[in-house]
Amino acid sequence: MNWEQKRKLMHYGTAVIPIIYFFTTKKEFLTIIGTALVALLLFDLARISNKRFSGFIEKLLPGFVKESEKQSLLGASWLFLGAFATAFLFPQTITIIALLYSSLGDASAALFGKAYGKHKLIGRRTIEGSLAFLGTCIIIAFLVQEFIGINTAARGAVAATLAELMPFVDDNFSVPLIAAAVMVI
Repeated sequence: MNWEQKRKLMHYGTAVIPIIYFFTTKKEFLTIIGTALVALLLFDLARISNKRFSGFIEKLLPGFVKESEKQSLLGASWLFLGAFATAFLFPQTITIIALLYSSLGDASAALFGKAYGKHKLIGRRTIEGSLAFLGTCIIIAFLVQEFIGINTAARGAVAATLAELMPFVDDNFSVPLIAAAVMVI
C-alpha cells in the first residue's frame, strides 16, 4: 500500500470530526476545531518557511507531504478550515452531514478511483471515483433522511460530488461548504 492510499484510509478517520460535533455544542466544536486549525496553520507556516524543518518532516514522514502541498497548506489544514467555516456558517445537523459527505465521499472516491478509475474526468479525477463519491454520499443521505428529508440530503450529496470536481480550490474546504449551502437553500 502506497502513502497516498494510506492517506486516503486516514481520511476515513476524519469522520471523527462530525462525530465530535454530534456530541458537542457549536461553541465547543468551534473551539476544538479552531484550536486544531491554528496549530495546523502554525505547522504549515513553519514547514513552508523553514527548509530545515521541512526537511526534518520529510525524513520523519517520507511522502507525508504531497508534491502539490510543499509550498502550500496541507490537506489537513484545508479540512479543518472547511470544518470550521461550515460549522460557523450553518446549523449543526447540516454541518455534520456535509462533513460526513466530505470525509467519507472523498476517501471512497480516491480509493475506488485509484483502483478502478479508467475514464478521466477533470485532472486526476475519474468517472469511477466520482461515482464512488456520489454513491457514498447517497448512502449517507438515506441514513440521515429522517433529520433533513431525503430531497435535501440528496441535493447535498450531488452538490458535494460536484464540488469535489472543482480544480481551483481544495476539496477539503469546498465540499462541506458547498454541500451545506445547497442543503439550506
